[in-house]
Amino acid sequence: MSKLAIQCSDLCYTVINQRTRRCIPIIASEFAQRLGVPVSKIRYYDRLGLGQTERCEENNYRNFEPDDALEYGNALMLRSFDMNLKEISQTQSGQSVNEMGVWLEEHVRELEEHLRLEQIRLARLREMQRYWRTLGCGTGKATFTDQLANYEIWSFDLSRELTREEILGAQELTRRLPYSYLAAKIPAESLAHDDVFHPILGVGILERNCEACSYTPPACAVHYGSGNMLTCMFEKENFKTMTRADLEPMYALARQKHIEPYGDMIGRFVYSHTLNGKRLHGLWMGIAYRNL
Repeated sequence: MSKLAIQCSDLCYTVINQRTRRCIPIIASEFAQRLGVPVSKIRYYDRLGLGQTERCEENNYRNFEPDDALEYGNALMLRSFDMNLKEISQTQSGQSVNEMGVWLEEHVRELEEHLRLEQIRLARLREMQRYWRTLGCGTGKATFTDQLANYEIWSFDLSRELTREEILGAQELTRRLPYSYLAAKIPAESLAHDDVFHPILGVGILERNCEACSYTPPACAVHYGSGNMLTCMFEKENFKTMTRADLEPMYALARQKHIEPYGDMIGRFVYSHTLNGKRLHGLWMGIAYRNL
């Protein structure tokens, strides 16, 4: 035993020849522990042929040596880049450097596109964060805001039958969440004559997000241009009870600034939350204006 040393782990003994510094093979559980992964993953990769280990004739255990960590570590690294196990197997069975280069180029493009879309998601999340900060400052306060151009499909306009194009367009926009949003509109005619309003709901998307998502709005989508708008954040339990009194902060600011709101009042639902047992919904609305 003078030429041998025994190192004790939690699971087994690894015997090392001090003269040659070569390891007597270790079992799967200790190999997995040393590599820092569950033993189930090592056994799964082994069943798929991703390792080069052999079974011991005496106990039918897989024999692992430190050098085996190179193959398994390579497989773990490639999996971290979303390479599937079949592709990993191909890299270990003779895939050329050129073939690997093609795969890497494809995945670089995919990841770049993913990151581009994630940046849009982040922008939408920050936008929602701004709305929540607005809520913290109180609702029902009118202000002026630059509105970006957008497209809307008023899919909940119950005064008429939807066309097939509108139905498919609404479905496509909903699939685009969070780049799209739930929209609302109070028609200009209703603003002119009614005292109680029933906002028409639909789905919409900013024009800039259409470009970012390579999305072409259908002909049935209503386009609203960009520009400065008179805006206000509302919070209500039921928007069917929205009245002219709710809009008074906007009209009061319009009178103060000597401007005249005109056209449809459009906006979007930006959040829902529960307060004192009531389910409340936040609605940001805006309307174009002209100087008197």
